[in-house]
Amino acid sequence: MASEDLRRLRAARGYTKASITRLFNFSNNENDVGLSAISNLETKRARIGELFKDYEQCNKEILALDEADAEDVEDYEAKYYNILTILNEAIKNKSSSSDAPSSDAPASSCKKAKLPTIKIETFTGKYSEYTGFINLFKAIIHNDRSIDNVQKLYYLRSFLANEPFDLIKNLPLAEGSYEEALKLLEERYNHKFKIVNEHINALLDINALVKSNPANLRQFVSCIKQSLSALKNLNVSTDNWNPIILAILYRKLDTYTSRAYQLERDDTEEPTVTEFLLYLEKRALALENAEPSPTPGKSYHKAVVNVLLLEPVPGQQERSAQPVEDPASPHPTVVNTKFGYIIGGGLPRQQTSDKSKVIRDLTDRWRWLYVPSGENPSDCLSRGTDPDELRHIPMWLHGPSFLQEESKLSVQNS
Repeated sequence: MASEDLRRLRAARGYTKASITRLFNFSNNENDVGLSAISNLETKRARIGELFKDYEQCNKEILALDEADAEDVEDYEAKYYNILTILNEAIKNKSSSSDAPSSDAPASSCKKAKLPTIKIETFTGKYSEYTGFINLFKAIIHNDRSIDNVQKLYYLRSFLANEPFDLIKNLPLAEGSYEEALKLLEERYNHKFKIVNEHINALLDINALVKSNPANLRQFVSCIKQSLSALKNLNVSTDNWNPIILAILYRKLDTYTSRAYQLERDDTEEPTVTEFLLYLEKRALALENAEPSPTPGKSYHKAVVNVLLLEPVPGQQERSAQPVEDPASPHPTVVNTKFGYIIGGGLPRQQTSDKSKVIRDLTDRWRWLYVPSGENPSDCLSRGTDPDELRHIPMWLHGPSFLQEESKLSVQNS
């Protein structure tokens, strides 16, 4: 008896699958859909709903009799949503075209700007992102009356990942499940206390300013403003938070920016976050305006390059220090034979060989000895070391290690 029922159910499922496939082929044929009347499309839409309901019922009954049934449910579930989407879109387009103004109306009233598609980012469970996500989802999908609740639930699941998806993934694809899914998400993630905490943590964890160039300063200010604006939108009053927020932000500044701010601000007034951010924006603008404009089509080396120590050649006359001028470079290359070093400026790549020839002509009584970056005292400054820390760096005080060793050998030999 069980085998007879199983055979009957599988036959019924096969017939239902064939009907779904025919509707799938129809909906994916643009000519057939385009030539069909609205009433015909609405009938097919109602029909696919009945067929899919019968299909699911057959599957449930077959599984009750045969747990090893290997039906590919996902394939026909995808076909069902594909058919519904196409039919709903076609009905919507045909309805709007039938309600369109007549040809006597001015052409300007018929025009509609084609806006780019709005992308809904996947929600992964971050509390501070929930409000923006759910508001955008409701505006685009939830408020669209042409989409039924089953489709809305399918779309909602497609925009969730990690914990939010796990929260609703076991809800059946049915009309009532959509509202239940929204309720579960609202109860889980719409917590003002946790959202406020995430924005405060964003202020605490903001990256420190290691180097205060215009880009870093603007990024720093942008992160602060975003967190403060989010707190304000949550009706959190931050007016009395100035001392706390400033204490946090001061520790994120590099030494030069912090000193400059303390020197510039009015000591008679209590500092505010607004005034602090305004100062940083002015500093970023000033640094941008002070940057030299590079010549188009030219690539420059760094302004400070490795020092080339010069060793005197006996019998040659000493020359005084002089710069090698380059109109395309804001940093001339200085040759100082009195102290025996060369500091390179911003050299265009195509002129490097010409510069080398000039430098060699100016240093004909010297031998060139290259100092690697790791033993170059000038790197201490070029890499942004605080001047207060230089007195603790042996290389800055005593020079490269190989010079110290040569000096010790000279003393021993003498």
